[in-house]
Amino acid sequence: MKRLRAQAGLTLDQVAERTDYDKGKLSRTERAEMGITGDVVLTLCEAYGVDKDVANSLAELARQSRRRGWWHQYLAELTPKLADLLELEADSRSINVFTIDVITGLLQTRAYYEALLQLANPTVDKQQLEQRGDLRMERKDRAREAGTEVWAVINEAALMHPVGGKEVMAAQLEHVVQLVEERVATVQILPLSLPGHAAMGIPFSLYNLKDGATFASLDTLLGGLYLEDQVDVDAYRYAWTQLTANSLGFHESMSILKQKIREHRS
Repeated sequence: MKRLRAQAGLTLDQVAERTDYDKGKLSRTERAEMGITGDVVLTLCEAYGVDKDVANSLAELARQSRRRGWWHQYLAELTPKLADLLELEADSRSINVFTIDVITGLLQTRAYYEALLQLANPTVDKQQLEQRGDLRMERKDRAREAGTEVWAVINEAALMHPVGGKEVMAAQLEHVVQLVEERVATVQILPLSLPGHAAMGIPFSLYNLKDGATFASLDTLLGGLYLEDQVDVDAYRYAWTQLTANSLGFHESMSILKQKIREHRS
């Protein structure tokens, strides 16, 4: 990419201005210090005036290189957006997640995840269910092995839906309590009594990378929407600060989790 930029006669500042791609990240990408997505390759190639066929080939190479992590064995289940998500998780030193009506993905049990998957896609077959369940559980294991810090703010409503049935839900909440007690994750509950907050209706994640960069990801029905522009990321950092300040503290959050476990088991 550095050679293509040079051939176009553009400086890093000019590329950053034309594409809204962060100058520092572009520099690190050119030095092979961080990966690059296929979509970013296409954006840069357009700015450099690269032939479309060449640009598409380079974008596919970028996508393939990003898929060569531990998740390569799950290629049949990977979309480009999911591959991007897995690389972000692998490159993160910490992940901050806000969810509204589900338990945070990296804290889910297999039974809970499979129940969610069947709700979203009632026609999913047994093999797909097993493969996607394997992928989800390995994501959890890899994050734990890497020592990735997971801090989740979970809306109280997510504790109330008996996803998969009451027993599955009770076991899911017990799993969250266990992860907190083992210091694998930090969990705060956002109470329903709160009048409102800065992220109403917007579940999101912040990926704080090992190189100091931060990406924001918004959950949609079609997958994640990734933001890296500093103004956008700062907006979600602000929302995260407000969420953590307005959520219940550690002891209160644990109490409400245990209360909901008793209710699901009653």
